Amino acid sequence: MLLIGLVLVLCASCYSDSPSPPTQDPRYLSNGSEMLVSGYLDQPYCVVDASRARRWVCTITQDSQHEGGQGERVVSLFSSDKGKTWSHPLALEPNTSLANSYSTILITPAGRIYAIYNMNLDNVTMLPSGKPISRSDELGHFVMRYSDDGGESWSSERYEVPYRLTSIDESNSWLGKVKIMWTVDQSKVHEGILYFSFTKIGIYPQNAPEEVWFMRSENIMTEEDPMKIKWDLLPEGDHGIPPPGGNPNIAEEGHILPLSTGGFYAVFRTTQGYLGASCSPAGMHASHWNPPSFAEYWDSTPQKRLYLKNPRGPITMKQFSNGMYLLLYYNNGETGFTSRNPYWLSSGILNSSGDGILWSQPEIILYERDPSGRPGYPDFIEDELIYITETQKTTARVHQIDPHLLKLLFQQRTVKLNPMTTEGIVSTFNSTEDYTSSPRLPDFSQYKYRQGVTIDLWIERHSNSSPGQKLLDSRNAEGQGIYVVVGADHNITVGMKDSSGNEASHGTDSTCTAALMVTGLHHIAVVIDNGPFLMYFIVDGLVCDGGRDAAVGFKWITNSLSDINGSPKLFTAPDYTGVIRLGHIYNVALLTSEVIGLYRNGL
Repeated sequence: MLLIGLVLVLCASCYSDSPSPPTQDPRYLSNGSEMLVSGYLDQPYCVVDASRARRWVCTITQDSQHEGGQGERVVSLFSSDKGKTWSHPLALEPNTSLANSYSTILITPAGRIYAIYNMNLDNVTMLPSGKPISRSDELGHFVMRYSDDGGESWSSERYEVPYRLTSIDESNSWLGKVKIMWTVDQSKVHEGILYFSFTKIGIYPQNAPEEVWFMRSENIMTEEDPMKIKWDLLPEGDHGIPPPGGNPNIAEEGHILPLSTGGFYAVFRTTQGYLGASCSPAGMHASHWNPPSFAEYWDSTPQKRLYLKNPRGPITMKQFSNGMYLLLYYNNGETGFTSRNPYWLSSGILNSSGDGILWSQPEIILYERDPSGRPGYPDFIEDELIYITETQKTTARVHQIDPHLLKLLFQQRTVKLNPMTTEGIVSTFNSTEDYTSSPRLPDFSQYKYRQGVTIDLWIERHSNSSPGQKLLDSRNAEGQGIYVVVGADHNITVGMKDSSGNEASHGTDSTCTAALMVTGLHHIAVVIDNGPFLMYFIVDGLVCDGGRDAAVGFKWITNSLSDINGSPKLFTAPDYTGVIRLGHIYNVALLTSEVIGLYRNGL
């Protein structure tokens, strides 16, 4: 006997030209507090200075014109009111036109702040062939300056952060005479030792071969004289972490995390549609790394590997005071530089062997209503609450994460929710009834945070159904309303139509559909989010990501939907050869973790 549950989440929204912008949604990019606006901005990375009333001090890469220009520079700014207002930007290299960029920032126990960044000290502007290079910001040297006054000024001297040449350097576009690299990692401190990751490039500017490497300093957190700071390049030997499958794949923009078990975990972007990952066993001090694979969800099994999808776009991860981890990524299997919207957020725990991290099912956490939006290069700030900084390349902002969303995300492995006590329930039904009264659904042209509709269905014998059969149908004679039907390949398709004839629909991907055809207990969810106006499914507690057949499992839908209320009757399984055991309707848009809580609670 096949038992299937369906949760349908419908939310009111539209894109940036909406008459009702999502002003109450903390996930909407424009609702963040502005840090800085410029022609180009990247990597707003921050530290909290406890010695100065918890001032946030941040560094950002800035250019008045465009990314990769020779005028690119690192600037700092600070906030004393948790990101509401910011100081004017201060250039770390005020007296030079040499490109400097892509900083990582750290604060020592004594309150000294270091900024470490790329700098084209040798003013390289041409390839050895004499051809001008397209950008001048991913080569040269790592250098650093420090601030002893909370970012109000920086040391008059700069100091080089040296590292040894390896095979990839010696065979690069300049045959080792120029170092090609960049870092997007945040500094991590473990047992008083500093670590950060960076990418070594073979063919300029960002072409294979590429490898992920790590810098380590054992004394920067305590040494007062910057000239005496020691640096090591890891891993030992002549090669860093390569991409899974080797060249010509790409491994770049790595992030490292020390683990409480003594090992290290790293993730990095690839051109394979998934996040690369590797582990360094305890006792190795990040000097040796296991062969690379892909980052996995905690629902993954040896029989069914579940990998995190990501395009060639920036991610970030950190550990927090509760011992948990957070990861920002795109949940998108495109292989190029585009498709950087929305950002999704997962929480992480140590795996059973303690040498890696497994990740929760994700929540939409930051979005632009225009599907082509590009939030990126984020950082987390923990200061009582948890915040995210990011840029869309021209505007840097800071966003507070909804504490309710974050609490449930951290509890996702165990959360159970009783549907009768979950917020917003407005209807209960089953298929022994021919119909029930249709609850009033929100007008899609209006918006407030989490306004929407959730339909929770438990059904059985779906494998006996036929294409075209209806599970739910509230449409009137004009076709206005919502419906749930069996698709051509036995998928579950959800659609809606408003009074003006605007329509939207989406179906489960092949992987999720296959799960529904397996005998046993199942639960399915589809979310049409009122903020980004985006639709995605959840099956058996797993967010559908498109599987092997599609890059994504979500779908952007029209921004013109309005009133989707149809018939006063909601017909339940009018011609469905399965059985609806129980169903509920909510007038709020449930979070991924809430849907998983309903699934775990069971029928």
